[in-house]
Amino acid sequence: MIKTTIIEKYFYLCNVYNFRSMETNRQKKIAGLLQEDLGDILGRAVQSGGLTNLIISVTKVAITVDLTQAKVYISVFPSEQGKEILSAIQSNSAQIKHEVAQRVRYQLRKDA
Repeated sequence: MIKTTIIEKYFYLCNVYNFRSMETNRQKKIAGLLQEDLGDILGRAVQSGGLTNLIISVTKVAITVDLTQAKVYISVFPSEQGKEILSAIQSNSAQIKHEVAQRVRYQLRKDA
């Protein structure tokens, strides 16, 4: 087990704070839009798949500075089904990306 000193924890917290403060308004807007749309898409997939007693929520979306990639954090309840749901999402990632692209096509424009 590696012990960390108070100074190391302080620098870690400073780095996390600086990373978050470097996020631009455009990144925040796009992340919020993707979070909302992905939550809706996954929720509808659960309903149409006939799965009961399952909740999937998108807890966070992090966007790269060049806006080319997004990291999506998902929460699944009950957590026992988490691995199964994650593998199902990964296997259907192309369909999910297509549906997200259709939804946000006219909402993501370059600022003039």
